[in-house]
Amino acid sequence: MSIEIIINLLEEKASGSQSELEFVRGLLEQARTFKASRGLPSMPSPGQFRGFKPWQAIKEYLKMRDNPGVSQEEIVKALENEGTVLTSKKYPKRSVSLAIANSPTIFEEREGLVHLVK
Repeated sequence: MSIEIIINLLEEKASGSQSELEFVRGLLEQARTFKASRGLPSMPSPGQFRGFKPWQAIKEYLKMRDNPGVSQEEIVKALENEGTVLTSKKYPKRSVSLAIANSPTIFEEREGLVHLVK
């Protein structure tokens, strides 16, 4: 079972009593720490990008990932899971694509991956 599946299961179960919620949050944080310690990309913490504009959230996500280059699909998934307001709820990938295309001084695409401009 992959770490991603375990983390997703823990997030789904985090709707019980207060003590259960705290326990599951602790497990979730341990899973994130374990994942990061194994050199795997870290996941954003809950609500980390809430209130950010799409381009700001993408920039912070790439910084968090240490800018190795990320696919647009991965960015969309991360931003949707963290409550970022994408301009189009019906077409979230379009919101991400437009944010990247309209910010050429911040982002660049190489070989299908999004990078921060240095």
